[in-house]
Amino acid sequence: MMNERATPKNASAQAWAFKATATVLNAGIYELKNWKIFIGFQNHELLVSASTAVLVNGNDFPAPVGNGTYLAGYPQTDLKTSIDTAGDYTQIQAEVELTGTQFGVRPPGYPMPKTIKLVNDGYKCPAAIRKSTTMHVCCVKDPKFKAKNFTTKYFPRQNGDLLISYDVTQAYPSNYQAQDSTIKSSDLDFSKVLNCEKKPIIADLPPDRAQDKDVGMLPFCCRNGSIMPSVMNETNSKSVFQLMVYKLPPDLNLTALYPPEHWKIVGVLNPDYKCGQALRVDETQFSDPSGLQATVTAIASWQIVCNITKPKDKVNRCCVPYSAYYSDSAIPCSTCACGCDNSAKCNQNERSLLLPPETLLVPFANRREKSLYWAKLKHYHVPKQLPCGATVGLA
Repeated sequence: MMNERATPKNASAQAWAFKATATVLNAGIYELKNWKIFIGFQNHELLVSASTAVLVNGNDFPAPVGNGTYLAGYPQTDLKTSIDTAGDYTQIQAEVELTGTQFGVRPPGYPMPKTIKLVNDGYKCPAAIRKSTTMHVCCVKDPKFKAKNFTTKYFPRQNGDLLISYDVTQAYPSNYQAQDSTIKSSDLDFSKVLNCEKKPIIADLPPDRAQDKDVGMLPFCCRNGSIMPSVMNETNSKSVFQLMVYKLPPDLNLTALYPPEHWKIVGVLNPDYKCGQALRVDETQFSDPSGLQATVTAIASWQIVCNITKPKDKVNRCCVPYSAYYSDSAIPCSTCACGCDNSAKCNQNERSLLLPPETLLVPFANRREKSLYWAKLKHYHVPKQLPCGATVGLA
């Protein structure tokens, strides 16, 4: 790991760039499927890029990783054995070039992580050994781990709040056609639209386009952005769209097929979803679109599992005070209802003062005299340190 110099004044608050390399080598006799590692960052690091790997939590770069982070291989998700490849390092080893920013460790110091380890099921990792600017750990198979006997070539499909299946249905040297199926919550639809963005946003089509010869004519398409949980309506719990993906050198061959790195579900009324990385699964089978009683098998399939997460607390932008009709005092918005100015000399925990009704039309900064006069007139308690305002844009 190397540390690039900046111009520091306070080392604990100074940002420093760093570059590092994480290497995963399969020296065992079993193929390592969907490798994942944990790096225990500890210096308030911000990870800017990671070649040949993605963040397991689905976040995009740059990402704060000061408490450590999990990385998974992409596009090389599996590491074969030296026995099956005659020691070909391109197939048994993955090197991840990391670039980021850290705080507090100035040159010639090195911002080494606390630990590194493999986190795939069935492996045990001892404490990492550190030597100056490097550290390594040798993980071994856990003899007590009982591996499940999978009947599939790839990892079995998982369960989650929302499942996305990315299936390649046709492949050519310079492009391929894929079908995306979203099951259980929010949905999408896209066809014959040219887009050169790295992070395109794909929106659903209304039901009246379901029979459109250009963008429709697909089973389960055109849901207008809404699908139901399967327990409520099995028919409307799935949405499908197709897209044509054009490739660039050096991937101009039939077998170079890679799914998108990052997936995200957005919407006005949707809950917050966190989507993991795409995992290779057995090829999906579809009913023949021509109506024949036949089954069509995808060339390659990946599954993305998204789960509902607890949303972050959002600052209110307005509040509505209520007062009883028989009360001669108005109840203002609660103290710090829409956030507080930490620099203000006021009590953020004290209850707001009752006001004469007409004072609600006066900005908070001009209420002091009226509120104190009203409290004196009504014999209300006035704290030594007055409560903070509601910081309301609209009341």
